[in-house]
Amino acid sequence: MRCATHSLLGAGRPVYRRESDSVRSRGFGRSSLRRRLCNAFPAVGRLKSEHFRLNGELLPHVFLGDVARYAISLFESTNDLAKRELDMLCGFMETESYIGSAICSCP
Repeated sequence: MRCATHSLLGAGRPVYRRESDSVRSRGFGRSSLRRRLCNAFPAVGRLKSEHFRLNGELLPHVFLGDVARYAISLFESTNDLAKRELDMLCGFMETESYIGSAICSCP
């Protein structure tokens, strides 16, 4: 299966993952990443609870959309606390993607 993140970004050569490399076992579906994200950002924890209530399970692509909409609302806010939260959220996601535990586990 082709890695969706690299497809969307148009990065270099195609990157393929084995069918057994599910999103739940690698990438954003990892419970430890979800736990760290929700512990660091209580508002994201509330988003996750609402996501589970509506969907009955974690749908990583949908949940990331929820997190993205939350980040956009922080960006559009004029509140200084919201701007700091956005900086921290972006830093968190950048760090997680750098260490290879978020979104895409492709080399």
